Amino acid sequence: MDLESIKINFLGDSITFGIRSTTPEKSFLGRLQEKYPNSVMRNYGACASSIANQNVWGTPSFCKRAEEMNPDADAVVVFGGTNDFGTGVPLGTPEDRTEDTFYGACFSLFRKLLERYPGKPIIVVTPLHRLFECASVYQERQLAAPLKEYVRVLKETAEYFAFPVIDLHATSGLQPAFDMICEGFMPDGIHPNDAGHEILFKKMDAALRQL
Repeated sequence: MDLESIKINFLGDSITFGIRSTTPEKSFLGRLQEKYPNSVMRNYGACASSIANQNVWGTPSFCKRAEEMNPDADAVVVFGGTNDFGTGVPLGTPEDRTEDTFYGACFSLFRKLLERYPGKPIIVVTPLHRLFECASVYQERQLAAPLKEYVRVLKETAEYFAFPVIDLHATSGLQPAFDMICEGFMPDGIHPNDAGHEILFKKMDAALRQL
């Protein structure tokens, strides 16, 4: 993908929003915009947003917010799923078409993007590793499934739609279970700091250019 002159909508959560970067310019998206000044990198990141509908934090889901994005994008990047895990959204089944389960919401979101941006690249990015991947501080450690299961469903559904996947869960190098990574790149165990966003920028830049 040529990133020199392109319009990309980035649909995401607080990591895309850049909540732990010191300035918007220090986030991975800010760094992409700086590197490619003739492109338009639109930030549709929203804190506490999940792909599926959930009633814990009340932020509109990816499925709802996708309908509000600018329709003239040349490509769309979807980077989410960690809040679905964190709030215990049920996985559901591959046949689900409701936006209240993770399977159903992924299918619904991808279908909406396919219809809204026909013929344009839709790129799916998996969640980063985080602390407490098999338990949750939000629901007294009673989760629907480990984070890796949400990653699996996301990749499985993307494959069905023939959408390319950037698997940051497997390749980012950010595993906060190790103190040096947590302290240096993800101090709260979930959100990258400036140094963590630098890694995301390099990974995202390289992966998008290879598509």
